[in-house]
Amino acid sequence: MMYDTTSNADTTSPAPRRTASHDSGGLGGEIGTPRISHEISSPGGIASLLQVERSRLRRHALPGPEQPLLRFLKRQYARALSLPAEVALRLMNLPQLDRSIPRRSASLPAARLPRANAAVVEAIERDGFCVTSLAALGIPGSTAMLDAALDLSRVLAGRARKDAGRHTIFANAADLLAQPRIFQWGLEDRLLDIVEAYLGTQAAYGGASYSYSVADGREAGTRVWHRDREDHRMLKVGLYISDVTREDGPLELLRRSWQERLDARRTRWRYQSFRQADLEAALPEADPEDTIHTLAGPPGTVLFIDTARHHHRGRPPTGHDRSAIYHSYFPRRPRHPFCCERSALSREEIAGFARDLPQRKRDTILWRQALTGPLSWIPRDRPRS
Repeated sequence: MMYDTTSNADTTSPAPRRTASHDSGGLGGEIGTPRISHEISSPGGIASLLQVERSRLRRHALPGPEQPLLRFLKRQYARALSLPAEVALRLMNLPQLDRSIPRRSASLPAARLPRANAAVVEAIERDGFCVTSLAALGIPGSTAMLDAALDLSRVLAGRARKDAGRHTIFANAADLLAQPRIFQWGLEDRLLDIVEAYLGTQAAYGGASYSYSVADGREAGTRVWHRDREDHRMLKVGLYISDVTREDGPLELLRRSWQERLDARRTRWRYQSFRQADLEAALPEADPEDTIHTLAGPPGTVLFIDTARHHHRGRPPTGHDRSAIYHSYFPRRPRHPFCCERSALSREEIAGFARDLPQRKRDTILWRQALTGPLSWIPRDRPRS
C-alpha cells in the first residue's frame, strides 16, 4: 500500500542562467535588474515606487508578463514588510534560547490509527518522509480534486510560456478560489488523522501551494536547500500532478544521518540555506550519492515530509516542467506563527472556506483566531518568490 521511489541524487547542477541569492527568502539578483538606491529601504518608500511603476505600465499599456523592475520592487517591498518577522525569528533561535524551549514530541500513538495510516506515521518518524499514492490513501474526493488540479496546471503552463523569465509560477488566490477542491482536499479527516498523530497535537492547516516549475535548471527560490520555519516539527503533504522523474524536479531531502551531522556542526543559524555546492562543502566527508533522498513518482504520487526537521529542495528540473501541490500543516499553537501564513489566500478568503464546515475542520483552518499573546502581534513573513 505504500511505496518508496527514492533514488540517489545526481549532485551535478547545471549552471544557473541568472544569479540568485543563496537565501531562498532573499532578493535574488536578476539579469537586467536595475540598481536601487538605499533610500527605498523603508516599506513606505518601496510602496511609493511600486505605485509609480504600476502607473507607468498602465500609462504605456505595456503588454505581456510582469516587468523585471516591478517584480524586483515587489520583492523589495515584501522583504521590508517581513523585517519584524525576520528579527523575531532570529531572536527566538539564538542558541541559548533555542536550547531552552522544549520540542514537541508525539503523544498520540500511531497504534490508535488504522494500520495503513500508522505505517505512514512510522515512516515519517523513521526517515523524515513517506511516499504513497492517492489510490493507496483512498481519500474521498481525490478524483475530482485531481481533475481540478490538471485544469489549473494547464492554466499555469500558459502563464509560464508568456513569462519566460520566471523559474516557478505559483497559483494565485483567484486560481485557488476557482478550484476550491484543491484547498478542501487538505482538510479530509484521514489526512488530519495522520498529521495530528505525527505532530502529537492538534493541527493547523496552512493551505495549499500550487507550483508550476519550469525546466530551466536554475537553483533559485525553493530549488535551493532550505528548511521550513513554522515550528520545529511540521508536515507538508505533496501531490505530483505531472509525471516526475529525477530530471523533472522531484523533491529531495537530506537523509536523517546526514541532517544530524549538519546540525551538529552548524556554525550559522538553524534556517541557513544552501546551494548544492555549499551543501557538499558543509559535509566534505560525505559521498554525495548517499546523502540525499530523491522522491520521484508518477501523477498521483503523495509525499508526506517533515520539512522543518530536514533540509530539502525541489531539484532544479532539466527534463520536463513539473506541476505539484503542497499542503502545509503545523501545530495549532506554532512556535513561529509569523512564519505560518504562506497561502496565496487572504484571511478573509480562508474564513470563507470555513463556513458550514464541521468544528474540527473550522478550528484547523481558523487557527489564527485563537492565537493570543505577543507573538500574535508580529506581522507575517511575506513570500518573496
